[in-house]
Amino acid sequence: MVVHAQACCVTLRGRRVLAGLVLACLLGLLTPGAVSAHALLISSNPQAGQTLGTGPGVVVLEFSEPLNPRLSSA
Repeated sequence: MVVHAQACCVTLRGRRVLAGLVLACLLGLLTPGAVSAHALLISSNPQAGQTLGTGPGVVVLEFSEPLNPRLSSA
């Protein structure tokens, strides 16, 4: 009878550990991946760090996504 009780406890412990691992995996899958809240600057003209004799007539900036005109002041 004592041997059966010990085997039952080991089985119950194993089930709890397995349930914990499954829960941890599910929570890992449900966690959102990394996101970026802002567009990234891809390129500019004039180039970054470029030395100019006079101020440029136009500055062109290229971003990784379209800018929202309602949220832009440029």
